[in-house]
Amino acid sequence: MISQTCFCLYGPYYGPNKVSVRNDETKTVRYYGEVRDGFQPGDRLDPDDSVSLNIEDMFNHVERRIINATENALLEIDYHPEYGFPVRMNYDHPDLVDEENEIRIADFKTR
Repeated sequence: MISQTCFCLYGPYYGPNKVSVRNDETKTVRYYGEVRDGFQPGDRLDPDDSVSLNIEDMFNHVERRIINATENALLEIDYHPEYGFPVRMNYDHPDLVDEENEIRIADFKTR
């Protein structure tokens, strides 16, 4: 499950969203958040939409934040203890308003 904390204007960005990936390709995305913006828990989302982060996307997102972070920005990253991919990224820039962002990957399973 992938969830975000942000000042987002679109329900699925908050999630949580269950993303199924096979052979490095996102196959299905389902929204499991609260009823909002016309979305219900269990609704299918477009796998090509930006809300359907997979692990590679998460690495890329973290890398962009590291590269673009200023000295006074808060950037916290937690990694999966076994597989080493980012499971939480929290970013906040104290000089900007409403750009805080936290992304979490939970309940990771392999097949």
